[in-house]
Amino acid sequence: MKQYPKVLIVDGESYYKKNATGITKRSLFGDWPSSRIMEFHLVKPGSIESESHNVRDFLIPPQVFPINMAIRKRLDLPLAMEGKGLDDTSAINPTSHKTKISWKKSIICFGKYIAESYCINIKPIVSILEMEGFVPDVIYTMGNNFAVMNLVNKLSSYFDCRTCLHYMDNWRESAFQDTIPIFGLNRKYNKAAEKVEERSKCSLVISKKMQVVYSEKYQHDYLALMNSIYPNRRNMDQMNNKKTHLITFVYAGGLHLDRYKGLLAIENEIKSFSSQARLVIYTSDHNREQYGKLFNSGLTEFRNFLPHNEVHQIYEAADVLVHIESFDAARKCYTKYSLSTKIPEYMSYGKPILFYGPDDIAVSEYIKEVNAGLCANSKEMLNSAIQQLIEDASLRKKTGLNGLQCAKSNHDIYNARKTLCSVLSGS
Repeated sequence: MKQYPKVLIVDGESYYKKNATGITKRSLFGDWPSSRIMEFHLVKPGSIESESHNVRDFLIPPQVFPINMAIRKRLDLPLAMEGKGLDDTSAINPTSHKTKISWKKSIICFGKYIAESYCINIKPIVSILEMEGFVPDVIYTMGNNFAVMNLVNKLSSYFDCRTCLHYMDNWRESAFQDTIPIFGLNRKYNKAAEKVEERSKCSLVISKKMQVVYSEKYQHDYLALMNSIYPNRRNMDQMNNKKTHLITFVYAGGLHLDRYKGLLAIENEIKSFSSQARLVIYTSDHNREQYGKLFNSGLTEFRNFLPHNEVHQIYEAADVLVHIESFDAARKCYTKYSLSTKIPEYMSYGKPILFYGPDDIAVSEYIKEVNAGLCANSKEMLNSAIQQLIEDASLRKKTGLNGLQCAKSNHDIYNARKTLCSVLSGS
C-alpha cells in the first residue's frame, strides 16, 4: 500500500487557481488523501476550479510578514489582495515587465526583498497547523519569490522536515534580470533556493532539458515532473477523421505575454487559405476586449473560454492545436527550459500541434523530438507548416498519434503521482 507523507504546500498561488500552476498541482496531488495535505498561499485565488476538493487551503495571514502588513496599513490597502499587490509573485517574473533596467523597479524589488526576507513571523501558521492537528513530513513549494522561499525555510527549520522545490520556469537565471546588478537580487534569490534545497535529496523541474541543465549547473539532484494526463482510451482509428473540409486551428488560453502577436501571425498566414481553414481562439472576456479588435473576424473566431474540467470539448473539436511562445529575449530566457501544461494535454487528444516561437527552447525541441506536430520560428516556416497541416490529412493523423503515444508513455498521471509520492517520501 502506498505510504503518503504529510505534505504542506506553501506557495504563491492557490491549488485551486484557474491557471497553469493550479492545473499542475491538481494533476499531481489529485489523489492525495485529504488528511495528509494542506496548503498556505499568498494571493487570493479569485475564481477557482471546483473539480477537486482534497486540499485544505488557507491564505497566509498578513501577520506573517509584518513589514508588508505595516506598509499596507500605511497605504490604506487591503491586507490580502486578489491576484496583485505588494505580495504579488509577479515581481520576480521578468515576463511581467519590460527588459529595460530601471532604478525605480530595482528599489521596489529590493524593498520587497527586505520585507519578505526579514522579520518573518511563523506563529500564525503554526497555530493553524496545531488546530488542524497537522505536522508536516515535507514542505512542497513552487517558490518563485522571496516571501515563499524564506517562509518555507523558516517552517522547515521549525518542524525539522524535508522540503521539495518544484521549478515551473527558469527562475534561477531569469529572476530580477531587469534590476540594477548592485542590488544582487538574482544572487540573493539563488541563495534562498539553495537553502530550500539543502533539506531535500531531490528537487523537481518542469522538463528534461531543465533537469540536465540544472543538475550540471547547480550540483543538485533534479527530476523532471510536469503536468500529466489520464490515459486516453479513445479509438485511435477514429481520430483526425474530419468530415468537413474546413480545418480549425485552435488556441485556448490567455493572449498576454505577447501571445496575441503570435496568433496574429498565424491569422495572417491562414489568410492565404481562407476557404480551407480558420483560427478559433478560446479566451476570457478581458482578453477578447483587449486584443479582439486586432483580429480579422472573417478569419478568426473568438469563443468563451471553458473551465479546465470542460476543456476537452475544445480539444476534441480541433484539427490542429496551437501553442505560442514569445521571441522577446527576456521572456525567452524565462521559458527556455519550460514545458507548458498545455503540451501533455494537447498530445493526449491525438491532435497535431502547431508551435510558433523560438526553436532553441525546450517546448520546441520536445515537439520535434517526438514528432508531435510542426514547429516554426519564422514567418516563412509558419506559412509552410500551416499549408502542410491544412493539405496533408495523413500528416495530421501521424503527428497526432505520435503525440498521443508520447502522452501515454511520458505523461501518464498515475506514473507521475507515484513518482511524486516517492520524491516527497524522501526515497
